[in-house]
Amino acid sequence: MGYFRDATPEEVERNELSITWSWKTPADARDLPFAEQYRRVVEANERIDPKVWVKEPTDDWLTAEELVSEYGYKPEALEDLFGEPADGPDDIRGWTVNHVDHIEGKVITAAVDLLKSSLLPAMLEEKVAPFGRERHHRPTRAEAAEMLKAHYASKRTQESESALHG
Repeated sequence: MGYFRDATPEEVERNELSITWSWKTPADARDLPFAEQYRRVVEANERIDPKVWVKEPTDDWLTAEELVSEYGYKPEALEDLFGEPADGPDDIRGWTVNHVDHIEGKVITAAVDLLKSSLLPAMLEEKVAPFGRERHHRPTRAEAAEMLKAHYASKRTQESESALHG
């Protein structure tokens, strides 16, 4: 997650869009009704305590654990949907938020919309919903990590067997 830091004098001078301000209430306006107090604060235009929101480099990345635990994807579907994970900042291995958003918007949502517009409700339920009839909970981060560990172990075993018999 990001954080606020004090704005530099240069950022304040440039009036950066990312700056948030507190407004100083003039001493003679503190006991006035709210509307009048607000008018006096705006009129005085005394900004104090400028802060800038700083994003962490990791804010733009999603890990496999996040995609499984928070987004509800199955471990075995991640690479089919999003491709191979890449190395990101701070030793993150995963996908950029923009990439995931793009795939969700252009592929997944389009496929769901196509199914909804193409099939009668009964057929849609028959083709899509059978796996969704059971109540499933979203896994925790720890459960997602275990699911992914098992998935990658199974994948390595399959690849080894293919190489031996291939």
